[in-house]
Amino acid sequence: MKHVRAICSLLMLYLATLPCVLAQQAQQGAADDTDTLVKQIQNPVASLISVPFQNNLNYPIGSFTRYQDVLNIQPVIPMGIGQWNLITRAILPVINRQDPLSAGGTRAGLGDLNVTFFLSPAKPGRIIWGVGPALLVPTATASVLGTDKWGAGPSVVALVQPEGWTIGALANNIWSFAGGSHTQANLTGLPQRFVNGTDEFIDRGTQVNSFLLQYFVNRNFEKG
Repeated sequence: MKHVRAICSLLMLYLATLPCVLAQQAQQGAADDTDTLVKQIQNPVASLISVPFQNNLNYPIGSFTRYQDVLNIQPVIPMGIGQWNLITRAILPVINRQDPLSAGGTRAGLGDLNVTFFLSPAKPGRIIWGVGPALLVPTATASVLGTDKWGAGPSVVALVQPEGWTIGALANNIWSFAGGSHTQANLTGLPQRFVNGTDEFIDRGTQVNSFLLQYFVNRNFEKG
């Protein structure tokens, strides 16, 4: 009889503490999922669909202390290909630009589209990396907002994610290979702006050779 009572007492104690144990396990599982999600968000080549927005305000510009505001819409779309992931990263700038050469005048619209295709291992090691081509597409809605050039070049990204950290860098270089000149741009019907009788396309040169280096360091604190 004593054994039966002891077993019943242990069973009741187990049932009473079971919800607490399950709750702790659920909290630990949720914490692990959150940590994994945070690492994926901070990883440029993670297998995760995301649409981040980045806003850059440049001020002051020129002797008239003008400003330029650039909102970058940056969708990231991954695709699994066997043991590899193909990650498409696009950057579409929405620009609001004041004329830096006068006290008035503003031009707003889309800038040039930049698209990068990263090929990255689906199961990376300690160093996470990706390589692929970067493309420049002349989508600018005004001459002062873009280059009026098609371009391409290599791009590479590498990062590590030790406990609580994400450290890495992304680099690419784009060279133009086609596109209009200032004379051809006048035939497209795009809005033009002339400085001392000269189209601004001339001021930007006839070729694009653009190098980008972006480093990133993220520290994730405990308990968010």
